[in-house]
Amino acid sequence: MILRATADSKTAIGEKTKAKVVMEILKEDDRITPDDVEGIKDLEEVSTVNCLAKNDVFPVNFQLVTGSDSTEASNQKASLLSYDNLENDSGFSEGVYRLVSGSYIAEDIKGIVINSYLADANQLKLGDLIELENTNGKRVPLEIVGIFLSGNESKQPEGMDSVNRIENQIFIDNISYSDLFETDGYAKVAVYCKNPEQLNVLEEELNKYLSDTLYQQMALPLEQITRAATSSSA
Repeated sequence: MILRATADSKTAIGEKTKAKVVMEILKEDDRITPDDVEGIKDLEEVSTVNCLAKNDVFPVNFQLVTGSDSTEASNQKASLLSYDNLENDSGFSEGVYRLVSGSYIAEDIKGIVINSYLADANQLKLGDLIELENTNGKRVPLEIVGIFLSGNESKQPEGMDSVNRIENQIFIDNISYSDLFETDGYAKVAVYCKNPEQLNVLEEELNKYLSDTLYQQMALPLEQITRAATSSSA
């Protein structure tokens, strides 16, 4: 599915607005590959891209926050989300989360950003290393580069399994994510346009570049669904 801004919304886009086209897969096995991303970056109207991947992980040297006594796997895992640039295209850009200390994940900042409640529960601070493990037993140590809050932590049901709790959402850079999971591909890619007025041109460029196979993987035909996105600091 590709989302793009409408003509009406484009007229309201200011100088600081970053207009984008968002591609998102419908099936986990149909990821957008790094080769696809590299080709997209070379398109004329593209200024930058922001890739997202997601998975679940087990904690190794720290404890998750949970009020559930379930022994199911869902109560033993954290939710892991990876970005090239965490400040954009995430809950931080939408004001759902706010960074309370440290830095966002960015091109020159690698590591993880964790919730303040999780940090407090384990006496963790910026610069500490925590270890994550995938379902195959591979482990990767990562440095804490940022700490965030949502404000809704205390409003969650007490018995919610750990993987669904805000406190156990962990943000990671895409390079470290690929090292941990050894997978090639992303669930979502935000493609930023150099000129907001050229979104239609960017869409045409993407149509020409992306293979028929990728379109088939996306399952649904391209729809004129609309969305204008702006960048904002959390």
